[in-house]
Amino acid sequence: MSTSEPASSGNQLSGKWWPALPAAVALISGVIAGVTAPSIPAGGTLPAWFAPFFGTSAGVIATLFVALALGARQITVNVGMAWFTVIYVGLGEVAAMAGLSGSLPHGAYAVLLGLTVGAGLGALLSSIIIGGSAISIDEAARRRKWLEEITGR
Repeated sequence: MSTSEPASSGNQLSGKWWPALPAAVALISGVIAGVTAPSIPAGGTLPAWFAPFFGTSAGVIATLFVALALGARQITVNVGMAWFTVIYVGLGEVAAMAGLSGSLPHGAYAVLLGLTVGAGLGALLSSIIIGGSAISIDEAARRRKWLEEITGR
């Protein structure tokens, strides 16, 4: 057994570009969803899938919010990413809840669809990055502790 610390210790997700990844995904997916949303003529009916989509999205995004709230006490790294996640969750939840209204101007639904998809994906990806950072840091701490135990330092 080697007593040297493995080269892979430390936070693997500490690069400065990680916060930009969810933002890029949120922006790109939101624009694509908004642009490809079905056009609804004035006085026309909303597509049948709108209500289930916005309702399900509101539930899923709310679940991310609950998970973030429950895990917030353990967030000691990537606090900035946690704030981005809160923003994505809030924006996505508001957009999804607003999308459930059937009385908005029809042009608003493409915007709400884009915001719901973009913010939802941004929140999900931010949450995954926060979790990955926490796992990486925990693993590095376990390796340091193991090294201290076997070397007596």
